[in-house]
Amino acid sequence: MRGRWGGIIMLLLCVTITGCNFKDIDRRIFVVAIGIDPGQQEGTFKVSLKLAIPQGDVTKIDEKMQILTEESESISEALRRMKSKVEKELDYVHCKSVILGEGIAADDIRHVTDWAVQRRDIQLILNFAIGRPGALEVLRVKPPSERIPSNSLILAMSGQGTESPFISSVYSYQLMRSIYENGIGPLTR
Repeated sequence: MRGRWGGIIMLLLCVTITGCNFKDIDRRIFVVAIGIDPGQQEGTFKVSLKLAIPQGDVTKIDEKMQILTEESESISEALRRMKSKVEKELDYVHCKSVILGEGIAADDIRHVTDWAVQRRDIQLILNFAIGRPGALEVLRVKPPSERIPSNSLILAMSGQGTESPFISSVYSYQLMRSIYENGIGPLTR
């Protein structure tokens, strides 16, 4: 008798539990790379997102991509403003690259690295690199052999694709360690 009531109570509790809020892939735009440059005004950032727009047909040769740019006093505020400019949800799970423009890299980059490490959806998979002359110019590069937006950038920065002495990237946790440790510089390897 007692086991039966326990089972009924468990069943009633399971019925009241709701599922998670799931968004279909056709309601998402994937951010594949982030570029951060100094803004026009002092103390602002120009944040650029390279977006991969998913297509319904997997046999398409060329995937669509878009670059959004916003200038703000903080990176988070720029991302919130860009979110209002697109009709779909920005999804950062495929974002593996943060490109810092030379102007940002020459200054103190602690604000940028703190933001990247604290963001829960991208903190452990990011590769940092410095883009010359700026991050936006690097994001606009699209090699003719690239089928998936920013795939060549991801492969080059992860070391799985092109190996070149001109390409050097570092994970976010290594960059944080280099910035905050005494005697180690973030640009010395």
